[in-house]
Amino acid sequence: LIDRLGQVAPRVVFSCSEAVYRGKRLTMAAKLDALAESLGESTQLVLSPYLPHMPPPDLAALSPRARRMSSTLEAFLRRAPLADVGGAIDFAPRAFDDEVYVMFSSGTTGRPKC
Repeated sequence: LIDRLGQVAPRVVFSCSEAVYRGKRLTMAAKLDALAESLGESTQLVLSPYLPHMPPPDLAALSPRARRMSSTLEAFLRRAPLADVGGAIDFAPRAFDDEVYVMFSSGTTGRPKC
């Protein structure tokens, strides 16, 4: 993940705070700490639960640097510009090759091929 994100220098990274594997809840804190160390401090980490019924992310479980860079999805959405304009979206014209977002799935394997 760090290899991939290092190529695009993201301003915002959305991630789950936990994962579920074979019925067990696994924290992603160590991986998020490593990610925070590799990214610039201007990057925002936005954390959400893996499933809706799970508790909100525990930011206290993160390193001090990751904690400074992180917020829950709910807090991020409260700060979003849409909250100030009643839900209206201001679409800005973009060139065809402007990067808007990059999404990596768990199916992405191997080193980046950019």
